[in-house]
Amino acid sequence: MDIFWITETQLIPFLLIFIRVSGILFAAPMFGERAIPVQVRICLGLLLALILVPVVQKDRWPSFSETPQPIVLVSLALIELMVGLILGFISRLFFDAAQLAGHLAGYQMGLAMANILDPMSGAHLSLPGQLQTLVAGLIFLNLNAHHLLIRALVKSFELIPPSRFQLQGVLVERVMVLAGRMFILAIQIAAPVIAVSLFVNLFLALMARTIPQINVFIVAMPLGIAIGLFILAMSMPLVVQVLGRAFHDLDKTLLFLMRRM
Repeated sequence: MDIFWITETQLIPFLLIFIRVSGILFAAPMFGERAIPVQVRICLGLLLALILVPVVQKDRWPSFSETPQPIVLVSLALIELMVGLILGFISRLFFDAAQLAGHLAGYQMGLAMANILDPMSGAHLSLPGQLQTLVAGLIFLNLNAHHLLIRALVKSFELIPPSRFQLQGVLVERVMVLAGRMFILAIQIAAPVIAVSLFVNLFLALMARTIPQINVFIVAMPLGIAIGLFILAMSMPLVVQVLGRAFHDLDKTLLFLMRRM
């Protein structure tokens, strides 16, 4: 079948596929960043939907003896959009973990107020947060995690056929577990900087007590930033290892979640 020709019977499945794909593209990391124009995301969604129409099994689609009522189409569209947004949100949690780790490290280094505009997300991020986000993006692309995301998208139509999504308590519980895992990843990434900064502050406190002639506040800021940047650079292999393991299991994480939808 020519994928660039949609018959009348395939029009509704095509629209539902496009809506689910669009939900993922607008919420997922890399694809959903503000730096990528909306027109590009829409065109990519249309292309993926055209490719997926002949791939998805016909028995997975709801059967309509006649053209469904508008309220039915709207409800189906909302369900597909919710599925796409949930999958995109879960895949973005690992990026949020890297960003949160950067914020924690920047706070300990004294860079909490040094924020810059992130052109990707359009939000103001601390300098370490921006660095960790860029590193996460490089790891994401280097491991071909975007391929894993597309693979999980294709698998979602088999595990979650249109109109058969149910928001169950076990799904909400699993999402909360994954959100908690995000905080664990963030603490693991930022742990070296937090630990060293704690010892530096303790050392400066002891110095202020033993040598009161030294103005500790003048020494603390540049010393904390210098040591923090050094530890941040030395801990990059840890960041690559932690995020690489998370991105490598991205499709498994999404499949495990979809089996509970």
